[in-house]
Order: sequence, then structure tokens, then C-alpha cells
Amino acid sequence: MATETNARSDRGGRRIRSHAMVSAAVFVVAAALTVGAGPAATAPDSGSASGSARSGDFYLPPTPLPAGAPGQILRSEQFALALAVPGQDGQIPANATRIMYLSADTHGTPAAVTGTYLEPTLAWTGPGPRPLIAVAPGTQGQGDQCAPSRGFAELVHYSFPLDIWVSYEMITAYSLLARGMAVVMTDYHGLGTPAVHDYVNRAAEAHAVLDSIRAAESLTAISRPSAIFGYSQGGAPPPRPPNSMASTPPNSIYAAPTPERRPRTCER
Repeated sequence: MATETNARSDRGGRRIRSHAMVSAAVFVVAAALTVGAGPAATAPDSGSASGSARSGDFYLPPTPLPAGAPGQILRSEQFALALAVPGQDGQIPANATRIMYLSADTHGTPAAVTGTYLEPTLAWTGPGPRPLIAVAPGTQGQGDQCAPSRGFAELVHYSFPLDIWVSYEMITAYSLLARGMAVVMTDYHGLGTPAVHDYVNRAAEAHAVLDSIRAAESLTAISRPSAIFGYSQGGAPPPRPPNSMASTPPNSIYAAPTPERRPRTCER
């Protein structure tokens, strides 16, 4: 009996030690992800669909919105990319600026939209002037923390217990930057800002993407040959909002692969 009791005790002890090791491993991974999320200075506090963003939050639009043309810059701030190395002319592969600009919702009502402008520090070796590529990002999610402009600063977002997200569109942007192309990437209407993101709404997405080109030109005071690249959700917007044939910025083309729907990877 003593031998059987000791065997059961040993098995129970091994199970307890095993559970303890698993719990410790989960804690270490969670801590590492939290540390890897990036400093608070480069990852502003989240706004929300209910408008509960804190005063001073970059993503909280001015109220009321000022009158202006589509693409007018409402707010901008430079920030450090989570994945970059120091270079002679700034960060490699680009100097990053978070932007808020005037655009419109699906009804054509003026709205504030955020995004990211990336000025490459690598040389453009192609013909003609350096081009500007407006990236229409693929499905990121519905929570404000899923805004692509946050991903450039955080690299990995984690909130306890199960909110983890990595923006795969960084690969798109960095591929273009490596070729010396300037990049602007919208967050779309309602993603990051205190409004509900109208997922795969063609009109709202087209406004946001086209106006991001205007915003980049307004920010830099440079008019460049421009193109639009989209994937997944970003493959849905047409090159111009419906019934607005004259709204496409000059010198721009639209290049998007066949839309592919992906499951949302970031929820709130």
C-alpha cells in the first residue's frame, strides 16, 4: 500500500510541476509580447468607437472639423518605426510621419481619417522622379488598435489575455521602401478614430485611399507620380468613388490584385 501511495504522490507531484511550468511559460511569453509592443511614446493610446479617447490623443479628431479640401492635413507627428536602423539621413528604410487628414465617409460627409506617410531614405534608381505608392491595406480588424499606423510603431500589439495582432502590411510597405518608393498608407474611415469602421465599404475606402495621396502631397509639398496598390480588403476600393469621375488625383494609376477576403485578425 505504501508503494502504491508513494507512486500516486509522485504522479500528482509531476502533474503539479508540469502545470506550474506551463503557467510560467505562458507568463513569460505574455511579458515578452508586452515588452515588444513598443514604447508608449510611439504608440498613442487607443481611441474607441464610442468616442472615449483621452484628451490629447492623436486619434481624436478636432471638433468641429475645420472646413477644407480633401487631403488637407489636420494633424501630423513624426515617430520612430518599430523596425528600423539609424542612418545618415534618418531611419532606414524611411522616416515616418503619422497623419490625420480630411476625407469623407460613404455619404460624402467630411470626416477625419488617419494614416502613415513614409519618406524613404534609400535612393530611387528607377526612371523619372521618385513615385508615391498609396497602399490600401488588407483586412486588419475592427478594433481601433488594428489601425495600420499603430502597427508601424508597435510591431506587435498585445493586451491581456488574448488580444494579439501583427500588421502584415508592413511587409508591403517595406518592400516598396526598399526600392526607394515613397509610401502612404491609410487607416480607412473609423479605424483608429472614434467612429465605427465601415468594413469593405467601397465608397468610404476609395475616399480614404485617394485622399491619402492628396495628404502626402500636402505634407511634403511634392507632387509625384502616384499609384494605388491594394490587397484583400484593399483590393475592393475602385480608383475613384462611385459617380465621382473627376475625383482621382492627377498622375495616379490603380493597381490591385484580385480581392481576397481574410478573417479578421484583431477584434475589440
